Amino acid sequence: MTHLPPNRDRSIATLTLDDLEAIITSIVEKILQQEKPNRQSEDLPTAVIDRPYDATARPFWEIVTQLATQVSKQEWADVPSDASEKLDDYFYGNQSPS
Repeated sequence: MTHLPPNRDRSIATLTLDDLEAIITSIVEKILQQEKPNRQSEDLPTAVIDRPYDATARPFWEIVTQLATQVSKQEWADVPSDASEKLDDYFYGNQSPS
């Protein structure tokens, strides 16, 4: 499993596609391990890990942009301006000095 070094100063916009793939793979592995504690990483479905590149697939940012249009202006106004920088703090509480 690939682990990225923790770096709270990095925003998602600065990650490479390889970084994003490693993060997503790690998340999928953790979820599958939680669902079936005895499952080994070798047992992961190949459709999740070894999916070949699909040039016809919509880019991730297009999907996110489309979903973002479904959020009301009021909900967007409630999102903190530093949410991308302090995402962990908002999800899990302030765990590090700012």
